[in-house]
Amino acid sequence: MTKKAVITGSFNPVTSGHLFLLEQAQKLFDEVYMVILINPEKTYKLSLEERLSLLKDAVKPYDNVKIFAYDGFACDFCLSVGANLMQYVSELEQVVSTAKKSVFSGSDVIVNRAQVLDIIDRMRAAYPDVMRQAQFIVDDCENQKQRVLEYGNNVIKEAESRRDKLLNESDIIRQATEEAAKIKQEAIDMRAHVEYDLKCKIDEVLSDSEVTLRDALTLIRNNREELRKTDGNANTQYQGNASETR
Repeated sequence: MTKKAVITGSFNPVTSGHLFLLEQAQKLFDEVYMVILINPEKTYKLSLEERLSLLKDAVKPYDNVKIFAYDGFACDFCLSVGANLMQYVSELEQVVSTAKKSVFSGSDVIVNRAQVLDIIDRMRAAYPDVMRQAQFIVDDCENQKQRVLEYGNNVIKEAESRRDKLLNESDIIRQATEEAAKIKQEAIDMRAHVEYDLKCKIDEVLSDSEVTLRDALTLIRNNREELRKTDGNANTQYQGNASETR
């Protein structure tokens, strides 16, 4: 019996994961189908023609690989090419659907245990290690995705916390700056007021000094006038006495 494998995807673009599955599958199966599933509701970076061209380049080293573009479900494509696993699923479904009903329950049926186990064994054989590895990769990717999401959420929370802290610090700095500016302005106003008061006080002292000096000058001037008058009378008297002597 020909062993067939089907690898489906959008291949938008072809990734290293696709190539890994392709390399392993072509070793384990007689025929490998690389199928681009067409979904009209999705938006792709690459056109269908571009993706087909990339796949053709990827499968060139292998003679047992075929490429298809399929507008439908992957299970339907598997059935259409006789892929073993889906064939066994259909066979198992046929066994169950044609089985006789149990006399004890209307929903239970009686199946041939050996026949069902044989189908399951063939299904297990048709499900090679590479597929199990692929499933492991998928599961691991999901776990990685979850861890990345958790890490991203933690980074966002930390960033928001840091932002709030910076905003609070900025608010404190702003308040301190405003308070410093206020104190500076009050100091400037106080200095101007003190300078004004000092100037007024100095002017008052100088004014009083001016009055005092003016009074002193007047007194000195009067005293000098008195001295002049006294000197004049004395000189006249002296001259008169001198004349009488002669």
